[in-house]
Amino acid sequence: MIYDNIKNIALYKGLSTALDTGLDYIAGLDASVENGTYMLENGVKAIVSESMTKPVNEKGFEAHRRFIDIQLALRGCELIRCKPLECVKETIPYNEEKDAARYADEPGLDAVIGNGYFVVVWPDDAHEPLLAVDGKPELVKKVVLKVPVSEKEHNAQMADMKAFDEQMPSVGIFWYDTQEHTLFGVCKKELTPREVEEAADKGVPFINYPKLHRQVWAKEYFRAQAQHIETKFKGDYTQVPRGRVAWTIDKFIVLVGKWAEPLQKELTELIEKEFALPYFEFVYDEHWDLGHGWSGDMPR
Repeated sequence: MIYDNIKNIALYKGLSTALDTGLDYIAGLDASVENGTYMLENGVKAIVSESMTKPVNEKGFEAHRRFIDIQLALRGCELIRCKPLECVKETIPYNEEKDAARYADEPGLDAVIGNGYFVVVWPDDAHEPLLAVDGKPELVKKVVLKVPVSEKEHNAQMADMKAFDEQMPSVGIFWYDTQEHTLFGVCKKELTPREVEEAADKGVPFINYPKLHRQVWAKEYFRAQAQHIETKFKGDYTQVPRGRVAWTIDKFIVLVGKWAEPLQKELTELIEKEFALPYFEFVYDEHWDLGHGWSGDMPR
């Protein structure tokens, strides 16, 4: 299950092309969209409708096998109750045609969608939609996206989500070793959705790691000198491929020089793993080209 604000939607991209299609769709959606069913790319279906929320949903929990649900209230607010499928009692067996089974109503995790907040529920997430917030029924306009997923895709996505849960995405800096094809000198700081929202509220479009490459390089150089050990941190740090991971408005970016262009696929895998990034874009800037940057205080 994912419960978050659409401001942070880029954090969850990259799990599958179909899921990305759904996330991109709700990112630009508002209440002006007409009710109806819309077929999107990659087999994704969007259903826009209006319904009254209820203090109690007599149907109880539901769960699907062939589709992931993305749900967002476009007007009004709705409470969706969620619980792991293994923790609920089945009341109506799975119906292949409806792609749904029903489960007994009981306490669970309550998520309020609306005001930009959305949920994503997988086949092992039982969910009970259209509940009234604070028990007060209201008319809500919402979109439900049906995102196709196979069992194999689902298992792979769960593994990715588990890894994502264990480590928050980070901003930071790194160097790239052209001989060993690895990152080194990595310094990073975890970035939370709360920090992203607070920065957006303050009108701060860019979240950066505070340390500079030259500072880290100099510190590691002197450490190696004091301990009389071999080090990669010697010479001019600008002559070694380097980059910076940052957050800007709605996505992670990786600032690099032209040296990175032929290595993009390899670097993507290394950076995604090291910084726990579900999705990012490369931004090329001459400051990150070899030989560029402040190097006047480094030995040649």
